[in-house]
Amino acid sequence: MILNSTAKFTARKDEASEEAILTKDLIITDPSNGKMQLALTPDDTALTPQSYAADIELSFPDGQAKTVWKSQFVVKWDATRS
Repeated sequence: MILNSTAKFTARKDEASEEAILTKDLIITDPSNGKMQLALTPDDTALTPQSYAADIELSFPDGQAKTVWKSQFVVKWDATRS
């Protein structure tokens, strides 16, 4: 249960990088079941196509924080231009 918690997505060039290239607050859509939504804009994904190190961290009302997801955030090249 993640009631009254906040969630943050962070992507970095690699795991050793200090600088975040993208940070976003997630929308907690169903706190009782731990469901969250990450909303990305075209500007958020206008990055160099590659794999980035990424995670999602939950911050709980008691001040504790926990990484709940850790993986690669992959930005792929797209030929479509609008």
